[in-house]
Amino acid sequence: MTDLPSVRRFFAVVPLLVAALGLPAGGRAADGQALFIQRCAMCHGADGRAQTPIAKKLGVKDLSVSRLDDVALARQIRKGAKNASGQTLMPAAGDTLSDAEYAALVEFVRGLRKAPPAP
Repeated sequence: MTDLPSVRRFFAVVPLLVAALGLPAGGRAADGQALFIQRCAMCHGADGRAQTPIAKKLGVKDLSVSRLDDVALARQIRKGAKNASGQTLMPAAGDTLSDAEYAALVEFVRGLRKAPPAP
């Protein structure tokens, strides 16, 4: 079971970390990889394989095996993810990203996927 107060504290600290690291405010990054590192890697890991301590604690999905199409992937990033009881598993990006930033992020995440085995 996820410790919800710990998760809330974690996400409350993220903007402070972004400011301290000098990352662009408001999610404005030059490319998909920079956006991913800034907004997603804390849970999914820089390689998307969800091997971070918080990923293991929260049961974060390994993006290298994701099979969501681009539309579903963009929707999940925009709207976030909740479990069956309505508990937030992944925060929603909402309107904090431009359409171009969503497209760059989706393209980068798609690139994290393992190549399917050769027939």
